[in-house]
Amino acid sequence: LYHYYFQIKAGKSRKKTKTFSVNVVKSEKDGFIRQNTQSYFTFQFDSGKPFRGIGENIAWAEDYEYYFQKLKENQCNVARIWMCPWNLYLEWKNPGLGKYNMKNAARLDTVLQWATKYQIYLILCLDYHGVVQRDQGYFKENKWDENPYNMKNGGPCKSASEFFTHPVAKQFYKNRLLYIVARYSFSPQILAWEFWNEVDLTAGKPDEVIRWHEEMAAFLKSIDPYKHLITTSFSGEGYSDMWKIHQIDFSQ
Repeated sequence: LYHYYFQIKAGKSRKKTKTFSVNVVKSEKDGFIRQNTQSYFTFQFDSGKPFRGIGENIAWAEDYEYYFQKLKENQCNVARIWMCPWNLYLEWKNPGLGKYNMKNAARLDTVLQWATKYQIYLILCLDYHGVVQRDQGYFKENKWDENPYNMKNGGPCKSASEFFTHPVAKQFYKNRLLYIVARYSFSPQILAWEFWNEVDLTAGKPDEVIRWHEEMAAFLKSIDPYKHLITTSFSGEGYSDMWKIHQIDFSQ
C-alpha cells in the first residue's frame, strides 16, 4: 500500500493536494522490453519472455491506427515512427524554441493508445537528419532555415553543426527529453528511444556527433525511470565508435 500526494512549486508559491493511496499487486503483464542477457539477437520482457520484433518503418502517417491494425493482422509487432517537422514534432519554428506543440503532443498520446490496442511496439525516432542537414539532400529535405535552434530564428546556433556542440542548444534539447520522458515513458509500447534518423547526413562532425550521443544517452538513461532501450541510426555503415557507447543499446 502506497500513499502519495502532489506538490507544485512556482517561485515562492506552493500548492499541495490531499493524500491519496494506491494498492499495488503483482502484474500479469510482461512489462518493458530489455536487452536479452543471453543473446545479442533478441530482446526480452521484464517477465523474461523473449521478444523478437517483426514490423516496418512507417515513419509518418495520417492514420497510424490503419497501419497498426494491418500489422497486427499480419502477426507483426513493431513499427518505427518519426517525430519530424511535418509529423508529431514538438519543438519547431512555430511555436518556437523551448515551446512545445500541444496538438502534436496529444496526437502522440493517441498513437500510444493505438499501439496498446494492437500490441505494437514502437521505435520512436526523436529527430531526423534534415533539421540539421549537411547539404540540401537528395529530396531537398534540409530544414535548417526553419529550425528554432538557428540563430536567424532566435536560437543559439550560427550553423547547423553547432547543434551538437553549443551548450545552450544542448540544454534546450535536454529540456525536450525531460518533457518526452515525463509524458510518454510510462508506456511499455515504446520499445526504444531513437535519437536520430540517419545521423551521418547531419552537419555534425563524426567525433562531435558521437560525443553528443554519449552525453544525451547518459542523460536520457538518468531521467527515464523505466529504462527504455536507446538507439540511433545511420544511412550506411555509420561510425563504428558510436556502438562502443555504453548507453546505446543496439545498432541500426
